[in-house]
Amino acid sequence: MTQAMLALTLHFLESETTAAARKLELVNIEHAAEVLALAPPQTAVKVLKSMIASVAAKLLIHLPEAQIKLLVNTMELADLASILRHTEKPLQDSFINQLPPRKQPLSRMLVAYPEYTIGSMIETNVLVADSHMKVEELLIRLKSRQYTYLQWVYVVNKNKILQGTVFIGDILQSEQQIRVNTLIKHKPTSIRASMDLNSTMQLELWKHHDCVAVENKQKEFMGVLHYSKLRRFKAVSNEGNSKITSISEDLFGVYGDTIASMVELTQPINAASSKIKKV
Repeated sequence: MTQAMLALTLHFLESETTAAARKLELVNIEHAAEVLALAPPQTAVKVLKSMIASVAAKLLIHLPEAQIKLLVNTMELADLASILRHTEKPLQDSFINQLPPRKQPLSRMLVAYPEYTIGSMIETNVLVADSHMKVEELLIRLKSRQYTYLQWVYVVNKNKILQGTVFIGDILQSEQQIRVNTLIKHKPTSIRASMDLNSTMQLELWKHHDCVAVENKQKEFMGVLHYSKLRRFKAVSNEGNSKITSISEDLFGVYGDTIASMVELTQPINAASSKIKKV
């Protein structure tokens, strides 16, 4: 494979992720894995998230072991869970066991929720503070990793029950030695992870909130649900799970032929005569 072909393919995977995902869904799984193995971890994760979850699950197991571990640890837990639901229990365990021990229980819990429930769409990468934690300690936690959603800090007690939220701006402007729980002004509305998605769409709370806290049946805080994610789910459902691309048909064709050609180039010589299904 030439450097120009590789550069163009990687650009396609990164800049037109949805289109690339749709193209890879149509080729042989092993060959699709060879293509994805060339991509940087963040790009590969974006492509896997954009693919049909059942296809992504099949593709994931064909990647090199070192890359699987890297991707599993790069992916958001909710996205990983949506893929692992389509694998057998032994494979689920093998993937989850590659996560840090602190993430494994939550990952198993998320995998257990059916796709039609809130639990399948939870955003877990939020900033959580123990009720006894000082602002100084929370700032250290804040600097230690990247968070997807940082508008609020979610304060929980020792039993992981949500006590309330604190606006991130208040944290940044507060004295470092005071406890975070003293900054709580209200306890947000929570919904159960077991609720079905269609019923959740009808809740009145969306008239006043764009994000709500989610708890399990033990009332432990699990993460948050964004209304925008619910809307996307509804849109896809209304379209009959139609495949949405982010580029024009002409551009899709140009890039599609490129990625198909690249897949052919990665095949062994004795497989070179096999044809890849075109869109």
